[in-house]
Amino acid sequence: MNAEQASGRERPVLMMRTLVRGLAWDVGLPLAAYYVLHLAGATDWVALLTATGAAGCRLLWTALKRHSLNPFAMLMVIIFGLCLSSLVTRGFSSSRTRLSPVAWVFRSSLLPRWDIP
Repeated sequence: MNAEQASGRERPVLMMRTLVRGLAWDVGLPLAAYYVLHLAGATDWVALLTATGAAGCRLLWTALKRHSLNPFAMLMVIIFGLCLSSLVTRGFSSSRTRLSPVAWVFRSSLLPRWDIP
């Protein structure tokens, strides 16, 4: 039974379970790959490349399975891809370069949206 087929009290529980499971795959998989590699002693470049690849694989998987783009997986590809490109273009030494694309993406997502005709 899935969230669409559930009724009554089971429906909110199944919807929440589906949401948490999806977020765990979309956000948790790339973050886990990044931090596990950092804990294992990998360089920033390798960890970011692996996390970008994991998020890209998830995006590709959901695109092929559901025939639509997953916004959370796409956001993770954008964030890790921007961090990776920032690391490559600005240099490999500064920790500030790793955080600047993340801050830019989240700041832009907090901007108010106006409907302009």
